Amino acid sequence: MLQIIAFGLFILSLVAAVFSSSWALTAALCIFTSKQVLQSYSDFFITNSEIPNYVVGSIILLCALRMSITNRGLFQNFITPTMVACTALFSWSALSLFWTPSFLNGLEFVKGGIPYFLIFVFISPILLNNATFIRPYIINLLIMGSIIALLIQGSPNFVFYGGRLVVRFSEKLGSNPLAIGELGGVIVICGVLLQSKIKDIKIVVIRISAVICGMLLSLQSGSRGQLIFALIIAVAFIPAARQIENIVKFFVTFAISIVSIAILATVLSSTLDADLLDRWGSNAMEGGAIDRFLNYQEALIAFLKSPLALLIGLGFNAFSSITLARGGDYAHNIFIELITEAGLPALFLFIWILWIVYRDSRWLFTHFKDRPTERASIAILSALAVFYFLIANKQANLWGQCPMFMYFCMISRLKYIHMADDDLVHLDLHDLDNSGE
Repeated sequence: MLQIIAFGLFILSLVAAVFSSSWALTAALCIFTSKQVLQSYSDFFITNSEIPNYVVGSIILLCALRMSITNRGLFQNFITPTMVACTALFSWSALSLFWTPSFLNGLEFVKGGIPYFLIFVFISPILLNNATFIRPYIINLLIMGSIIALLIQGSPNFVFYGGRLVVRFSEKLGSNPLAIGELGGVIVICGVLLQSKIKDIKIVVIRISAVICGMLLSLQSGSRGQLIFALIIAVAFIPAARQIENIVKFFVTFAISIVSIAILATVLSSTLDADLLDRWGSNAMEGGAIDRFLNYQEALIAFLKSPLALLIGLGFNAFSSITLARGGDYAHNIFIELITEAGLPALFLFIWILWIVYRDSRWLFTHFKDRPTERASIAILSALAVFYFLIANKQANLWGQCPMFMYFCMISRLKYIHMADDDLVHLDLHDLDNSGE
């Protein structure tokens, strides 16, 4: 029965994605976990794991094409400095395969990452062409994330292995638990920061349910960083998402939020088994940190021994050849990866991207500071960008960080869209003044 429900909901979400940009964006961000749910209910999607990617990617492209027909201004402000810089960064990473000592390994990462780069960095930002579109997207994301969490709980093929919740493909292979933890962190942030009134029972229920489901997913997946980052960001962005009219009321609400989250985390953690709880112990966390720092040290030593590497880097995924690669074939830190594998120019380009996104976020906050709904939406978008940025410094490689760059590009695109709208308003007012003279 659950198998039919899972497949039916997946098809239904794809149909909705064709006709709704907010559902298309939701399908894009949930692509990694949706695929795992499908794999847990059918072996077909284990042996044909790329099919959900191609289907979702095609649906998102179809939605963008449909929107371009009905909205001729859709591609205005499509190419922003952020998008150009992101494209240059990824292009340089791919080009560096020509001098990397890990060509075959790196090539697999690049080949696997290109479709996600196109979906997240090129197509998805087009679908968000106004700040008012953010709220429907966030609500859909909360609904979809909660449904995925429930389907995961109901699937007998999701099991705990090594302290993580995974779908076992074989004795040595399993699904990616970090993707589950990421989705959990995302819906926790969105559930906490989404603007709603107490009287709006439906949205309040969606928010509370999503926060509970999100925390449960992050805890069960053993994704320590995802949950810790999500909770810190959710609390830290409350002042940005809410207009402070009564300082006493704000601090009371703030304190209640922190206490509620802490109690919820304690209650949910009591349902976990011993192996999973061990991952949250200080010894396990300390051991993981030591391994990472040893990897960083070896990569930096190899980088400093090569004068040319300062300019062009050692080549993408050189990490897997020049270190003992404790815990994976990549640095798990985007700054270490860029400086050692892509060189100082690439690192400075990434820092410039961060500066642009910070500047554009501030502009959007200033622009919408007196509009509560849009203000909260911009806060959520910025919070998600920060969330994925922090994740980029604890896991995966450049080609696995496409959602982060998607939010970077969205923020910049929205800034230029609303700047253009302001210019049109000022132009119309100027014309009115001239006609009255």
